[in-house]
Amino acid sequence: MNKGSQKGFIFRRTTGPIGSPVAYFVTGILCVSAFLTTLRSLRQIPGVCIFRRLTGVPCPGCGLTRSVVATAHLDIATALSFHVFGPLFFVICLTVFGLATAQRFFSVDIPWKSIEKWSKWPIIFLSVAWLAWAAHRAFLVAIR
Repeated sequence: MNKGSQKGFIFRRTTGPIGSPVAYFVTGILCVSAFLTTLRSLRQIPGVCIFRRLTGVPCPGCGLTRSVVATAHLDIATALSFHVFGPLFFVICLTVFGLATAQRFFSVDIPWKSIEKWSKWPIIFLSVAWLAWAAHRAFLVAIR
């Protein structure tokens, strides 16, 4: 491992004023593209989920992109109709982007180790809830 690096719960981060390049890039692209996509074009996007096309059952991520875009445009009702976890995912991405921006450009010392320590169990809980919700949605499709 290089000097100035630390191994994280989700991915390796670089310490210091550079911030996490992976988190910064991914969340930045997501946030910018969500704001640039219009709600009208959102409804015209065809479904591209391979799992859903093969099985007819929605995967845990089906509708997440549309939900994030609707959340970026503050249309929460539409966002929740596309995917229940979309607004939460968008808020998490904005938070990570904001923290990485503060660290990179304003030299704010972000306590990544602290954040990682208290966020492990909520991440596990949300993952289980997400999979339970996906199973419930798949069950509703199966009984139709």
